Amino acid sequence: MVSPQPRTPRRTDSGFSLMELMIVLVILGLLLAFSIPAYQSYLSSQRLRGTTQQLASIARLSRERAMALGVDQNLHYFLNYGVDFHVHVGAVPSYLVKFPPGVQYATGSVISITMKKDGSANPSGRVILQNDKGIRDTMSVLSSGIVLLR
Repeated sequence: MVSPQPRTPRRTDSGFSLMELMIVLVILGLLLAFSIPAYQSYLSSQRLRGTTQQLASIARLSRERAMALGVDQNLHYFLNYGVDFHVHVGAVPSYLVKFPPGVQYATGSVISITMKKDGSANPSGRVILQNDKGIRDTMSVLSSGIVLLR
């Protein structure tokens, strides 16, 4: 009788080779390199949009406060008091807003609007904001006091 030979286990290669790993890392690096500028552009446009919406909300709130309290609300759209925008209730500035980095006023913006106690605005006008890429967003205040975004 022949004695059985001990079996030697078969060797199976598992895992990734160094070449496969390098190819995956190169592909991931390329994807990352192309996505970062797009993400930065997205953030810039969202900062601009958010700032314009914030100004519109404050303008609407100022109109409501003027009508409710019977006191005119002055909105100033220029750099003063170390902020980019503020509202005056009488002589006291409130709602101090500093724009995020990369957002500033564009030429053609009004610098002051008064929300009257009857709900109207004087003068009517546009506040135009732009980011570093030159993209603009506009808030319009009508003489009726209605605030619109475009």
